[in-house]
Amino acid sequence: MPEDLMAQKLELIQHTSDLDIDSIVDLGGMWGVKGGYLDHATALHNAHGLQVDYTANMPNHRNYSCDFADWLSEILSHTSWGRFDMAILFDTLLHQICPVKVLKDLTVRCEKVILIAQPCLDQPRPVAENIQFASQARWEELHLDQLDVCASEHGRPTTWTTAAWAWGQSPLWITATMKGFGWKPRYRSSCAMAQTGWIREALAFVPAISNDTQGETE
Repeated sequence: MPEDLMAQKLELIQHTSDLDIDSIVDLGGMWGVKGGYLDHATALHNAHGLQVDYTANMPNHRNYSCDFADWLSEILSHTSWGRFDMAILFDTLLHQICPVKVLKDLTVRCEKVILIAQPCLDQPRPVAENIQFASQARWEELHLDQLDVCASEHGRPTTWTTAAWAWGQSPLWITATMKGFGWKPRYRSSCAMAQTGWIREALAFVPAISNDTQGETE
C-alpha cells in the first residue's frame, strides 16, 4: 500500500466497517496513491472493486480507463456495474464539469454509502457555495481573493484541465446538494490546510430512507 495515503481518508473508509458492502467503485483514485484507497476499502469489506481512472490498471480489481474529468456520469453508465454499494470520490468532485449531475447520477446508482474527501472552501459563516475558477496557477497556490473567474454552475471553461480549472465548494454546498437528492450525512471530519481559505473535508453520506440509524458524527 502506498505510504502517502492520508489518515483522514483511511478513517473515513473505516467508518463504513459496520455496513454490508459487496461492491465498491473508486472514481479517479490512481493519481499519487496507485489505487490504495480502493485496496483498503475492498480489504475491509471483502468486496469487489472497480477502479475508474485514465491510468486504471489495478491487477486485483476491475478497471475502466478514461478521462474522468469530462462527464463522469456518462462513463459510469457505460460500465457493466449499473449499481454498486459504495462510491469513493477522493479529490475528484471538484474537478468535474458538472458536479451536480455527477452527484445526482451517483445517488441513483449507489445503494449504501458515498464517500467524498477533498479541499473545500473554509468559510467563517455557513454558506452553500460552489465557486468556479480558472487559473494558470496551481489551485494550491490560490487564495479566495485570487479567484479570477466566478461563474454559475453552468459556466464552461475554454480549456478543461484539472491543473487549471476546479470548483471551490463549501462543505455545506456538498451536504445540501446530497440532501436534495435524498441522502443524509453520516460522518464528517475536517482538518486545516496551509492554504488560506481552504479546509480539507471528509464526508460520508447514506440514503435518508435506509436501515442505517447512525447520525452524523465527527
